[in-house]
Amino acid sequence: MAATPVPARGRFETFIGGFEDPPPGVPYPMLLRRAGTEAWRTLFGVIAAFVFYLTVASVLPSIVIAIAWLVEARGRSYATFSADAVAYLDPAGMLGMNVAIGSLVLVSWLMVAGIHRTRPGWLASVGPRIRWRYLGACAGVAILVLNAGQVALWMINGVAVHLVPQPGFWAFMAVVLATTWVQATGEEYFFRGYLMQALGSLTPTPWFGVLTSAVVFAVMHGSQNVPLFLNRLAFGLVAALLVWRTGGLEAGIAGHVVNNISAYVWAGLTTGIAATRGLTEVGWLNSLVIVGGYGLYALASWGIARAMRLETATRALPRTSGRVA
Repeated sequence: MAATPVPARGRFETFIGGFEDPPPGVPYPMLLRRAGTEAWRTLFGVIAAFVFYLTVASVLPSIVIAIAWLVEARGRSYATFSADAVAYLDPAGMLGMNVAIGSLVLVSWLMVAGIHRTRPGWLASVGPRIRWRYLGACAGVAILVLNAGQVALWMINGVAVHLVPQPGFWAFMAVVLATTWVQATGEEYFFRGYLMQALGSLTPTPWFGVLTSAVVFAVMHGSQNVPLFLNRLAFGLVAALLVWRTGGLEAGIAGHVVNNISAYVWAGLTTGIAATRGLTEVGWLNSLVIVGGYGLYALASWGIARAMRLETATRALPRTSGRVA
């Protein structure tokens, strides 16, 4: 009998009954929407993802802090060391939390593959893959625009900046540079990736997933005054719109990584990383300036995407070759 091409399957794909790719012409927020999409599957996936993450976020940082205490306690009780770490007075707390939040990438992959039977690559972009040239270009723009925004804040507030490294600065910087990109990427994969796609599958419009994911992102940052909440909501909205209009997570990841690394570097040289960690309020003017920086970055990133002619919706994919007799 003549050999017939069929899609090759891995063990996991075979176990779940096969992956289903989205049809051509689908925008990013709607990639999990299918004909006959079952609402229970989406709701179960979202709830399971939150439960899984909250479990990891409560256990993993404690394990990291306990190991760090055994290594560097220097006579401090575990209670004192743990309190300092949680407050980011010791880098062990930042390390544990960054790795825990970074696990959201794996959580998102697992939900998309196991619950929605879709290849995890569709979380990255409509490609379905990370478009590295675009991500790199966005990172360069973010470094310029977002740090210029920080300088503008100092000037508007009349702050005389004195760069004095805080105690343990270099240990903190090692953790910041090694793991903050993991933390920021985890948040983007979950909030702008899985959550936006999953919620987007419930309605015929992308706006539901865009708006709801941004609200959840802002709420998950805990206690905060109204200007700070709106600031984080604006960040979530800008990042979600960028994902939609550029077809992937790259601009959101680049902006989030640069924003967080820059914030911790400047904090370590000025007010202290613990102060940034414990931030619960900002003024209206400061919030407006920061949101303006997000907007400028979004416009620049969108312009780069158009210049690169990036796809913003799916196209037909070639079938993976495999052969059976």
